[in-house]
Amino acid sequence: MGVDRRENRRAGQGPSPRITQTTITHTAITHTAPLALVVDESPAARDRAALLLAETDLDPITCASGEAAVAVLRRCGDDVALVLTGASLSGVMDGPRLARAVGRHWPGIHLVVGRDEACTLPPEAVRLHRPWLPLDLLVQAHRAVRAARGRSRSRIPRDRLLVRVVA
Repeated sequence: MGVDRRENRRAGQGPSPRITQTTITHTAITHTAPLALVVDESPAARDRAALLLAETDLDPITCASGEAAVAVLRRCGDDVALVLTGASLSGVMDGPRLARAVGRHWPGIHLVVGRDEACTLPPEAVRLHRPWLPLDLLVQAHRAVRAARGRSRSRIPRDRLLVRVVA
């Protein structure tokens, strides 16, 4: 069952769906807003962050694991302005590993990691106390949008992201 995030948001059906196993396809419809990738093992934390980020200039996508986040980034990393992740994630790739992968392969993305534990992060990563406070997330979203507007994002036509949730 394909779910269009932007249509859900317009219809008032809440935040984007959780990605449990990632299947991502593209359509010919272009989107204009940069994306925010929210990666956390807690469904409640993902939903709270996605609801708040949906009120900014970012379109949120949520993932429960680092592997699902990397799959999303491989498909549309040029459109992602913000990655927000907790330190502990379900799956093999935890938050610090995801942060290092984002810093290495997608250096233009604004990276925010929850301060759950001491870990090695890329120097450009921002650490935020958990639980994430709304004002802190809004400040980081604003910074990500400003940075995204400053970088060139027109190498290829951008497509609206459709996410298929597979149980």
